[in-house]
Amino acid sequence: MLEHGKQSVTLTLALAAACGALVYSLNLHLIIHPLQLKNAELEHQLQNRTSEVTNAEIYRELERKYSMTLVERNMLLSANSENTSLHTEVAELRAQNKALEDTLKQHKAALQERDDRLKLYSSQRMILDRIDELRKEQHRIDQNLAQLLAGTTPNENEVSRLNNRLEMLQQQIAALTATLAPQS
Repeated sequence: MLEHGKQSVTLTLALAAACGALVYSLNLHLIIHPLQLKNAELEHQLQNRTSEVTNAEIYRELERKYSMTLVERNMLLSANSENTSLHTEVAELRAQNKALEDTLKQHKAALQERDDRLKLYSSQRMILDRIDELRKEQHRIDQNLAQLLAGTTPNENEVSRLNNRLEMLQQQIAALTATLAPQS
């Protein structure tokens, strides 16, 4: 019986050791399983965090590109505004240039008209001066004729020549006077 009792104790001890190992195993399982769950959760969080970091980097890059695009857009808007201002200024300058060209044409026309009047006046002045010369010559011939006719025996040839010259002078004066008459 002792032998049987020893076996029983050994068996009990073996059973107790097996139970202890089982309990230990269960305890380890109870400790490891939550740790495994926690590890899985941490890995998931790490993946999410990595994704968030990557997304944040992508978002920052997009923001940087967007802000650059905004700067470029603002520069383009500014350039467009400047371009529009320049177009407006060019249009104003063209209008001013056109007005100046029109004024210049008017001044040229007025100057041409004045030049034409001056030429006409100069031409008329020359004709009047010539008429004056012819009248002076006519007056001298009249005086010569008067002296010849006042003499006792006038030279008929000289009288005829002076009369012919007087007639020619009168024709020239009439022709020149006709050129001075206003033309219709």
